[in-house]
Amino acid sequence: PAPILPSLRRVLMDLVIELRCGGDNDGSREAATKLIIVFLRVEALQRLVRPFISSIIDALPLVNVAPRLMSVSLEALGELANVAHSSLNPWLRQLVPHILENIQDQNSSKQRVSLSTLGKIAFGTGYVVSPYLDYPQLLHQAAEILPTTKRAPWDLRREVFRTFGVLGALDPDRLGSSTYKTRKGGGVGGGYFVEMEDEDNISDSRRHSALVPTTGSIKRGTDLSLYHSTSLSPAQFSGGRSLSSGHAGTYSTDSQHRAATGENLDEVLHRKMYKDSDNDEPAHLYMYEQYAMTAQPLSQLPPARRLSPSDEDFYPTVTVQALMRILKDSSLSNLHGMVMKAVMFIFNALGIRSVPFLKRIVPHILATVKNCGQSGLREALLQQVASLSSIVHENLRPYLPAIFDVVEEFWFSRHLSALCSLVERVAAAVPDDFRKYVPLLVRQILASVEGVNVSEGSSSNNASSEIERLELILKHVQGIKHVLGEYIHLIIPALIQLTESLIAPVTDGVRISPKSGSGICHVAVETVETVTILLQTIELNSNPLDNNIKSNTALPARVVQPFLRMLGGEVKPNKPVGTAIIQCLCVCIRQLGSGRWLSFYDSTARETINMWQTKVGFENVAPRAEEDYRVTENRLRSFSRPIDVYTDVVAEITNIGNRFGSEEDGSRSESSFARSGPSEVSLARMGSDITKLIRNPPSIQPILHQPTTAHRINFANLQKAWDVSQRSTREDWDEWMRRFSVQLLREAPSPALRACAELAQAYQPLARELFSAAFVCCWADLNDQYRSSLVYALEAVFTADASLEILQLLLNLAEFMEHDVDCDGVDAGLPIDISILAELALKCRAYAKALHYKEREYIMGRGGTCVEQLIDINKKLDLPEAALGVLKLAKIEIERRGVRSFVSSDKNGEKHQDKGLAYSVIKSYSDAAAGDYGSWAGDVMYESWLAKLGSWAEAVAMYEQKLRENPDDVNSILGCMKCYDARGEWQKALDLAGRSWGALLGNDSVEANSYPGAARQTKRRSSSHHHKRALKFCAQAAWRLGKWDELETFSSHLVHGSHGTSSTHSSDTTSMSLEGSRLIEIPKLDFDAAFYRSVLLIHRAEWGLAANSIDAARKAMDSRFTALLAESYKRAYPSMVAAQTLTELEEVINYRQFEIRTMEGLAHLHSANRPDEKQARQHLLDVWRRRLDGCRVDAEVHSSILAVRSLVLGPTDEVDATITLAALSRQAEAYQLAERTLLDPLSRMGCSLNSPIFGFHMPPNLKLDVAITSRGVLENIINGTTSIRMPYGSRHEQYSKELVKIAGSDDRLFIQHKLYFAYIKHLWATDRRNEALERLGYLCRLVDLTTHYSQQKPEHDALRMSCWLRYGDWKVAGNPPGTILHEGLAVDVLISYKRAADVVSTSYRAWHSWALINFRLAEQIHAADKDLSESKQVKPVSMLQSHVIAAVKGFVKAISVGTKRWSASVQQDMLNLLSCLFKYGDLPDVARTINEGLVSIKIESWLGVLPQLLARIHMKSPSVRSVLHPLLVRLGAKHPQ
Repeated sequence: PAPILPSLRRVLMDLVIELRCGGDNDGSREAATKLIIVFLRVEALQRLVRPFISSIIDALPLVNVAPRLMSVSLEALGELANVAHSSLNPWLRQLVPHILENIQDQNSSKQRVSLSTLGKIAFGTGYVVSPYLDYPQLLHQAAEILPTTKRAPWDLRREVFRTFGVLGALDPDRLGSSTYKTRKGGGVGGGYFVEMEDEDNISDSRRHSALVPTTGSIKRGTDLSLYHSTSLSPAQFSGGRSLSSGHAGTYSTDSQHRAATGENLDEVLHRKMYKDSDNDEPAHLYMYEQYAMTAQPLSQLPPARRLSPSDEDFYPTVTVQALMRILKDSSLSNLHGMVMKAVMFIFNALGIRSVPFLKRIVPHILATVKNCGQSGLREALLQQVASLSSIVHENLRPYLPAIFDVVEEFWFSRHLSALCSLVERVAAAVPDDFRKYVPLLVRQILASVEGVNVSEGSSSNNASSEIERLELILKHVQGIKHVLGEYIHLIIPALIQLTESLIAPVTDGVRISPKSGSGICHVAVETVETVTILLQTIELNSNPLDNNIKSNTALPARVVQPFLRMLGGEVKPNKPVGTAIIQCLCVCIRQLGSGRWLSFYDSTARETINMWQTKVGFENVAPRAEEDYRVTENRLRSFSRPIDVYTDVVAEITNIGNRFGSEEDGSRSESSFARSGPSEVSLARMGSDITKLIRNPPSIQPILHQPTTAHRINFANLQKAWDVSQRSTREDWDEWMRRFSVQLLREAPSPALRACAELAQAYQPLARELFSAAFVCCWADLNDQYRSSLVYALEAVFTADASLEILQLLLNLAEFMEHDVDCDGVDAGLPIDISILAELALKCRAYAKALHYKEREYIMGRGGTCVEQLIDINKKLDLPEAALGVLKLAKIEIERRGVRSFVSSDKNGEKHQDKGLAYSVIKSYSDAAAGDYGSWAGDVMYESWLAKLGSWAEAVAMYEQKLRENPDDVNSILGCMKCYDARGEWQKALDLAGRSWGALLGNDSVEANSYPGAARQTKRRSSSHHHKRALKFCAQAAWRLGKWDELETFSSHLVHGSHGTSSTHSSDTTSMSLEGSRLIEIPKLDFDAAFYRSVLLIHRAEWGLAANSIDAARKAMDSRFTALLAESYKRAYPSMVAAQTLTELEEVINYRQFEIRTMEGLAHLHSANRPDEKQARQHLLDVWRRRLDGCRVDAEVHSSILAVRSLVLGPTDEVDATITLAALSRQAEAYQLAERTLLDPLSRMGCSLNSPIFGFHMPPNLKLDVAITSRGVLENIINGTTSIRMPYGSRHEQYSKELVKIAGSDDRLFIQHKLYFAYIKHLWATDRRNEALERLGYLCRLVDLTTHYSQQKPEHDALRMSCWLRYGDWKVAGNPPGTILHEGLAVDVLISYKRAADVVSTSYRAWHSWALINFRLAEQIHAADKDLSESKQVKPVSMLQSHVIAAVKGFVKAISVGTKRWSASVQQDMLNLLSCLFKYGDLPDVARTINEGLVSIKIESWLGVLPQLLARIHMKSPSVRSVLHPLLVRLGAKHPQ
């Protein structure tokens, strides 16, 4: 290494420098990134990378780079996370938003790399579970990849499953409370709702982008930004600061807080991210809000309104909402053009009825215009808004501010043509409101005109672009001339200056006039014509007799002078420009009037025009004979010279003035002629040689409303689309749904739905969303024959091998038809039997719908067939009371009908609580019961109902009774095995299966031959199903018992079937696996077969085959998981847990391979170069622990996860998780499973329950009990003057060392004590209290001894304290409050609590218990003093005083150390402390003790008991007043309000 490593380090440094400074075009940065990936993947080189982690992250190109470079950079980031682990934490807040942004990309390869990187970062940094809370959009973004309509490749879908597994199965209650505030609108389940307009939705992308740096690399953020609460604002994200909980108004960074308190980063991570972050906050911060009755704020959002096809605008509403969701999705920008096409079709069809939809469309269109990065799309959207204004007219008024924001932002862009068209349309639609935006337009126009730079010497591209923009602006000015009246005096001078710069440009110091016919010449003509048009809009003097003043402004005069100067200047305008100028001068003549013109301008104008036409060679032009077949006077005059035209105009205006002067009535007005310009004296032919060189700007013709004729459905095409013949595979049914849904849209009578047909063809999710609406729209026009055919097709789909997405879509359709469709008094809904819909809902795990259908089925008189399913459905919906009610009702109904009498006690129906295992994670997805359990008149499966309720003990007893009567009862066998599995009695399950294989396989040939052919096939299928269910129970039992040979047998049967054939679908598809040199075919497996096979292969260390089996398991759960997740996260949670277990199986494989490689392949390396196996194991355990903390607190969830982890974990690993699982199993009444969970680790460590390490067979000379020789000693112990610490000596130390030697180590002994303590609590919970109390007494003394001589660790002291506390609690449990505690018992309890408080002086529980027992004893003595006469009193007053003072000190200490977790109990301690004051305040030293203790209690703690303080303010006792009044004064000074 010595000569090699420095060179490699130099290479790495060069690569980092190249990342920072290299170019993007030559591919050098991509190559450098790939080489860095090599450094990150080679274990021998990883030690070189660690010092450069910060530099690599800062240099990686992650923003505004090419897609290939981005993918490689993300891949490098994932590999870096595998090396850096927690060192990457400071950059998480900057990295994760980038990854989420790339997940939305439409490139599947880029999505896959992004998901893989996210998973690696989550595992490497331990940032699991919390990403769901910190980034609520993460779950939705990843789930959006899965639907089959997206046609994502399996590599991408696999990565989604793996990422979900890495992040962990977050408790759905936590996810729901942090993500969803209200139900959104649109198509939800089986209905359509009005979507709530949320302005936040429009700017989501902008707010999200605020979190993303705009530079090309990621910079290091604040150290602890990751650990802030999940509801931080973007400003807090960017600033990296959070509001301190304890000091309002002050800010501090978490890194500063850690520096001050010395907290460890991982501790903060675990506490703030995976636990309740404020549980350890002081209790006084939360006590006030617990006692105060504060009104809960109501949601300001109105409830979502359900839409019905009977609504007039139902179809346009649901269509527009669906289209707008696509438009808001930036990842679907390629579809936005088609969306706008559909929207315009809808608006054109609706006409003025489209006005209510403007608020849903226009804001999102304008937001997309601003945010989209495609100029072509922006151009199209602007054109559509312009067209929209032609339809809705003045109704566009509310959106003018947003429209002109867009105009101002993009005026100087390439979209000027579309903007000008938009402004002109808006000006025509809302002229009055438009006027206040004219100043904005004038500013933009002037800026464009004044900034022009066009000359003959300019580059062709720039000149062409400038000429095109100028012509667009000039045309635009002409188009809005009617609203520019007040601003013409600003525009015309600018146009005159522009004209002068165009006709006399300066090129290299020489003034050259543009050539006739050039682009500049044409723009100059257009500019002069624009001036002419604007002049004609000026108001004239309405008095026709006044020939001197026609115009009310001096603007025409300001035009004449510069134009005459241009005509007579050194650089003469060419013929087209001069012609336009003379035309403008003719308009000025009419504007100024004959009197003013003849007096000031006539002679100069004549001279100038004569000179100009002479210089440019303007002569009379006669028409050619072949083209002038009809010569009129006006046509001849159009070929006159400019000076002749000028003379005619002057003569005409003079004659008009004279004629009006001679007519006394003045009936004729000249104003119309003056406004019209030189119409009779046209100058158009003077410039006949001008050619149009400029491309006309794109024009948008207004879309006029055309009433649509009624659409006739093509029933033949529709029937062809729903035809189900020749459909067999799942792919066939996917294609069937695609064609049927699109054809429904094409044939729908509603024009709004038909507008979406083309888009739905390209984007299948739109067709799925509008499926129910399109179906109903077409259903109304179908006759009975077509309806019957369609219903037959739907029923065929229900029973086919279609994906769950399709089945759920049809199920939602049935709900929509039943709920929302008005059938004119006829029963609503599809004409399909309710039992079929109920079974379909159960198949789809749509339990709410299944409950509805099953309840209807029950009401229809089929009660006996659906009781069990009703119980099961209510349990899965977390409605245990409803499930119990169904059981009771069924019992009453059966007894009323006299079908069956119940001999079981009432406890079978009354003691059932919600303690069952709520989810089955590893069981098959096809475990629905096969067959009908009969009606009320048949055999009642009461034991099955009890099993559904989770009453496993009662159910298994009834099953066993049935099996004794009929050992071949298959339902009883399977039910009994299910109960054994739930109770953890796996050996019994195996034994029962061993005795019952014949019955399960249906091998009774006599019975089988008695059935006819079709029934025989049904019997075989039923037997195969029963056998498969039994195999799953057996495989689970063999795995949990560690019987690997038997697991191999059962998993082999699951894979290949019981009769040597493949299991379900195995004949259709096989997957190939290459293991070594062997090519192995693995049939397509269901989830259970693949899962148990992967477990077995991992145990055998066949890593390749195990990975293939894990992949097969993911494929098996793909369809169902995708469908359930589309419905809700809570419904898909069991599958999410399954995804986590599969990912953890892969992590087991990776760790085992790393372990083998470390021990064998790298054993020869130096320790500095060898990977640290212990560190890798600890990291794996930390990640697993954090994942489990985020999971739902459920016994079966924890059990399935820990079972997978047992492939790596030993008996001393994850002890806390083991204890938690035992507690959850006990809550679920799986007592034997709980006991096995605790005893198995002890057995694996070689411990006996009666061994010396648990306090048995202790030498008598140790004397570990505290001896109380007199009452005075007890009183001194209570007062604290006498210590109760044991006087341990050398013999105690020697015995402690012997125990440690027996256990194996100090830590191992602690783990054994911890598990044994949990086992003792289990004994107490299962009513073995005497044994539990005896064992706990031994354990308390032994733990006290071993802890005294062990390393002083907080967890050891915590166990010691818990033992003494629990011992005292159990001692006093037999004497509830209100009963008298005997002196011996009181002494034992006092000593137990005192020893607990002495162990951990900051423990709230210890001080609380110590204070309560003393307070109870004080109350007991006080009550005895009242009952006994003075002569018979046996209790001295000093004893009462001692207990009261001890209680006061205990309450004060408990209040001062109490945290939020105990805040409710702290509130009771406050009240008890006040009781001590008010009741015993006159006793000596009580008031003084309370006053001394008040110093340690926060003043805010008293706010919760302020009413009690004020109620005693009148007390006359000096001792009480000495405490109460100063306290109230302090409280009033701090909180005067």
